[in-house]
Amino acid sequence: MKTYKQVLIGASASVALGLYGATRYFFNAAFERKTLEKFPRLGKGSPWEEEIEEGRIWLKCHAVPVGTINSFDGLKLSGYYVEAPNAKRTIVMCHGWRGSWERDLAGISKWFYKNGCNMLLIDQRAHGFSQGKYTTYGLFERLDCVSWCNWLNKMYRPEKIFLYGVSMGASTVLMASGTDGLPFNVAGIIADCGFSSPYDIIAHTGWNIAHVPEHPFMDVLNLMVRRRIGVGLKSFSVADAMKNNTTPLLLIHGKQDEFVPFGMSIENYNESNQDTSLLLIDGANHCLSYYVDRKNYTKTLKEFIIKAEKDFKSRNLYGT
Repeated sequence: MKTYKQVLIGASASVALGLYGATRYFFNAAFERKTLEKFPRLGKGSPWEEEIEEGRIWLKCHAVPVGTINSFDGLKLSGYYVEAPNAKRTIVMCHGWRGSWERDLAGISKWFYKNGCNMLLIDQRAHGFSQGKYTTYGLFERLDCVSWCNWLNKMYRPEKIFLYGVSMGASTVLMASGTDGLPFNVAGIIADCGFSSPYDIIAHTGWNIAHVPEHPFMDVLNLMVRRRIGVGLKSFSVADAMKNNTTPLLLIHGKQDEFVPFGMSIENYNESNQDTSLLLIDGANHCLSYYVDRKNYTKTLKEFIIKAEKDFKSRNLYGT
């Protein structure tokens, strides 16, 4: 007959194995490379589904492959370039988790094109034609973004660069803002529906989807991420980036976002120490703010670009 101690040990072992198995499953789902076909299209079933698809086709027809760059950890990353007539600036554009530049950026790209913006659209690591086994929710992507900016300066020499990202891409550009090596001619950063940190969004998603408590789940997951990817989920955040940021920011978020709560953009706004604007769009779900209220979206975006470029010119003129 088993003793109480043996039963307790057996039960504890079963719980530990179950926790490990669940965490491993979540890790594979959240971090490992997956094919795009397994995920629904942006705006599927919405009034903008046809418009998004038309924009995707337009963007894919205009984007020209520019080859690859090497990441800091030896991956080959793919990029695409759209040259606009009478361009006055270049936008480095970052898509979201399990997304693609042609899908996530389909709507706003045409507006950028018509408003004098060249575009560099990148395949984030572990997406599209870029190499990589794991996505890292901006932890390594921020370094990739900086590398793309420096490549852009070497190859095209734009006077001004803006960074634009949606979802994970938004957090990528926000975290890049406080990363060493970001070139001086980044005049502004636009982040649409970004999260506050990799740790926060994964903890939120774990609870929101599966009602998994933060502890001990996140503790085990963080150890697994460290062992497999080589970085901790708390190693960097938007708040950390804001301590070193000197670039104007525009934060945008839909108030009906069911994936990344809009409170995270408010948190990012409160953490910023630079000239920062915040636009919240009523009725907009994840990545759909442009479609829900494009008049307000593009008006705010245009005003931000004009002001950021004016400030950029003043900084260069007076050396501040």
